[in-house]
Parts: sequence; C-alpha cells; structure tokens
Amino acid sequence: MRYRRANVIGGTYFFTVNLAERRSGLLVNNVDVLRASVRKVKERHPFHIDAFVVLPDHLHAIWTLPEGDAVPDNQLPTAINNWCKQNIQ
Repeated sequence: MRYRRANVIGGTYFFTVNLAERRSGLLVNNVDVLRASVRKVKERHPFHIDAFVVLPDHLHAIWTLPEGDAVPDNQLPTAINNWCKQNIQ
C-alpha cells in the first residue's frame, strides 16, 4: 500500500499500525519486545515520542522528528515492525 503523506522537516506525525490478525493480543503480550524495538530504532533515527498507545491488536503513535530531519514515508514504523518480527518467537 502506498501512502500519501507530506515529508516535513522536523514534522510531527500521527500513525496507526494494525495487526493482520485483529483478534490477536500480540502487542500487549510482547510489549517488552515492542519497547526494545522502539529504543533500538531511536538509536539510529532520533525522534520524540509525543504519545504512544498500545492496544492488543493495534497501536497509535504521535512522533516528532528532530529539527532538520525528514524521514522518508514509513521508515520508522517499518524499522520497528521488522525488528519486532525478528525478536518475537
């Protein structure tokens, strides 16, 4: 899926990530892995977490990029998703 989104330097972004399996409790059951994945991605791509809500089958987040930074489309959520996939058994 291709999203249409403005790439604003130092911008603030709201996004929602849904699990394919909507009846799953994967996110809350593995919240420690999710936290670690966000921490790991923040090491490479600093950003400020304005808000973060984790529910059993989806999450909502509002992130602000550092001044002078514009991350291409889904780079941060995709990096976190990939790290989670590698670390959830």
